[in-house]
Amino acid sequence: MPDDFTTLVQLNGKRDQKIKPHLEQYAPVWIVDEKPMLVDEATQFTVLFCIPPPANIAPRRG
Repeated sequence: MPDDFTTLVQLNGKRDQKIKPHLEQYAPVWIVDEKPMLVDEATQFTVLFCIPPPANIAPRRG
């Protein structure tokens, strides 16, 4: 059985390959939380991205 580090690297590679095409539309994107589940060969993660306001809405002024 491969060591945990190798498994994590492989899981992250599979995750990136699968999610990159979808998340590119929201770029820039940050992975802010990540929970590897080695038994299930899965990774649970949370992403953060910024959606700019629509052009017709003026920014707030304090």
